[in-house]
Amino acid sequence: MDYQQKLGELMSSGHYKLNSLLDGTKEKLYDISTKYEISPNVIIDGCLESDEDSNQNLGVNNTCTLLANPNVRRMILGAKTDIFSSSAKYSQFISSLSEEITGYFSGEEDFSLITNFSNMRSQLDSYVRNGNMTKHSRNIRANLVPLLGEFKDDLESREITFHLLGSIRYGDANEYSDVDTNLISLSVEPKQHEDNVFFKNNLEGAIDDNLMPNQVRDGISIIDISQYQAILRDILDGETDCEEDYYYSCGHLLGYNDLFHPYDWLLQGENPLCSDLKIDREIAETKTMIAEAATKDPLFEFILCYKMMFSIQKRHDNLCRE
Repeated sequence: MDYQQKLGELMSSGHYKLNSLLDGTKEKLYDISTKYEISPNVIIDGCLESDEDSNQNLGVNNTCTLLANPNVRRMILGAKTDIFSSSAKYSQFISSLSEEITGYFSGEEDFSLITNFSNMRSQLDSYVRNGNMTKHSRNIRANLVPLLGEFKDDLESREITFHLLGSIRYGDANEYSDVDTNLISLSVEPKQHEDNVFFKNNLEGAIDDNLMPNQVRDGISIIDISQYQAILRDILDGETDCEEDYYYSCGHLLGYNDLFHPYDWLLQGENPLCSDLKIDREIAETKTMIAEAATKDPLFEFILCYKMMFSIQKRHDNLCRE
């Protein structure tokens, strides 16, 4: 049965939205569905679940392009064999991935930057400009580090580390680059949360007031390192069998569970104060756990690689900055 016959049956059985797909997208959808041993409905349902009122043809097309990447195929089919305990849980993940792709991308993507964890991590490391950072990176750091020093006692008493990310961390900042950062905490217990948020807001305000035009435009997140470690232990112990086992529970911080959480940010960031607290040692241990989990678990490797793709693209786009 060719793809047009197959998709014709699907349309007649209730998936009227399939009518909005272009012929080329329908062909890609059937090809990918065959290779991944799923119904095309799995991908389409994910696109329809997206919160974005976007072009469903684009969502299906991008999802199929991603899944056509041979490195992605290796990881996800590896997870089908080694991780998911049922075909329903496997299909649920593919549908969630389709929803993520449809909701995030507004244009066609080729996803060719996704290779494997080791290669992508090395590639990101190579973008760090240790000795040749832009003059704006040097200037921003020269103002940021003394400012953070004023908060050093508060950071230490809370066992929190300031984790610098983005253009300032990589050294490719321009005059108006954002201050991208998060705070890494030993544990984000409810009793600590209100105090930590108050501290975070004060820190954001100080950066915005003193480093203009460099602002914390996306806000500072507070990351619970203990939750990272719990997820990673389950992965390393072979206790995961569905997508829910990979959720980072933002809970009272943001109010949702995040399947495609940027765990890779922990690998990319740095503490500009160079402290040696318990939290700093826990971060070092967690980085090792992330690398080990990526070699053991193909689904976790995919989540890492998918998120690293965005950082690699950003760093590549900034290569021309001097």
